Amino acid sequence: MHWARARLLLLLTFTLVNVALLDRAWRPGGPGAMSDMGLAAFELREVRSRLGQQGFNLTARVPTTGKVLPFLRLASPTPELQQRVVLRFLEMLAAREPPRPDNTSETGEVFAAGNGLVVFRPDRPWGHDVRVENRTVVRELADDFLSQSQLAKVADLRWFRSVPLDQGGRQLVEYTLFYGGFPVYAGYLHVTVGPAGVEEAVAYLPAAGEFRGDPKSVISGTQALLRLAGHLSVGQSAAEGKRRTFTDLELGYYAPYPGKGTPAWEVVPVWRVNMDSQDIYYVNALTGELEAL
Repeated sequence: MHWARARLLLLLTFTLVNVALLDRAWRPGGPGAMSDMGLAAFELREVRSRLGQQGFNLTARVPTTGKVLPFLRLASPTPELQQRVVLRFLEMLAAREPPRPDNTSETGEVFAAGNGLVVFRPDRPWGHDVRVENRTVVRELADDFLSQSQLAKVADLRWFRSVPLDQGGRQLVEYTLFYGGFPVYAGYLHVTVGPAGVEEAVAYLPAAGEFRGDPKSVISGTQALLRLAGHLSVGQSAAEGKRRTFTDLELGYYAPYPGKGTPAWEVVPVWRVNMDSQDIYYVNALTGELEAL
């Protein structure tokens, strides 16, 4: 009697386990999704340990990836595109409130440089006084500047980071160009904020063409970190003491601009790695090689 019950319980348990396995195999996320999560957590622990042995900490979130298209063609900013940005900045100067105390018109510099840059330098800071040590307030002012400029009609720009510029407390707020759902690190808007407001803005907005090539798998973010740590560890003295930290990791597209006079160039998938020292590195997501800046 007890044996019959035990056998029935065993059969029921076996059936339930198989039902659970089938459910996990066919639910969104694919076969072995739960075990993959366990493996990913194990890999991350191992990577943290290996980085620690080399003198690095890891606080960055490590995103998962699938396949990406290997190339994206960019075109240098055309005079027409630069002029569109210039007009946006000029309209900001023309619409400033309150007016100058002497009722004279607003002046300043807004010009398109020969290297594709557009520079905005008002004769008095744009916006309002800010506590530059408060990064949240500084970013809010920079975001307001971006919104008022209506550059969204020219390019998709998203906040990247805010970094101190000098002992005077000025902050540089950086925005990255996005295209096709990916950050394209070759394009940017840099907004300099001082105690009295926005002192300068510099935009470099190359035009993006089409993604090209067949989908390819990229190296994992953890592999990219290990490759970079190995590169940075060369010649590093253990007596230096201070441990460096990887603070941010993101997949996007990048390749350094070949130089003035180049009408177009191709960018490739990279892992952008930020460090607590404010240094930025780009690791080729297909080859694992460190990209030149």
